[in-house]
Amino acid sequence: MDKFEDLRQQMIYYQLVARGLHDQSALNALNDVPREKFVPSDLVEFAYNDSPLPIAARQTISQPYNVSKNGIWSCYLLF
Repeated sequence: MDKFEDLRQQMIYYQLVARGLHDQSALNALNDVPREKFVPSDLVEFAYNDSPLPIAARQTISQPYNVSKNGIWSCYLLF
């Protein structure tokens, strides 16, 4: 397991499952997304922190917990 895979697993357990997220589809999706590829190279070490990070064009990548909750609610709204 590489450094980012380990950080991703910690994110899933400590930030998501520990807060009550048990939807396996959402957990799988967040496990599949390499957040380190979406942040500037000088911030990759923070890619799995529980906070938003700046990305291009004065935008941010949301913290993982918000991404998971928004994604789940979006699915419920579609069905």
